[in-house]
Amino acid sequence: MQDNIFFMAFAALISGVIILSLALFSSVRLVRKLPDGTLKNLWEYLVYFILLFIAGYVIYGVTIWNSG
Repeated sequence: MQDNIFFMAFAALISGVIILSLALFSSVRLVRKLPDGTLKNLWEYLVYFILLFIAGYVIYGVTIWNSG
């Protein structure tokens, strides 16, 4: 039972990383098209936050994988 919960949680984690990666790809494409200014800067901050979340997901995934 606990193994099933572990693998379901890990699958949800992988799904989250995939979705965030797709959002990152789209955001970077948009940032490249935007002219310089405040709006571009705000989208760049969003890109950095997405990268931070992806890193957090990966670190958490490695941690639970090694503890499981």
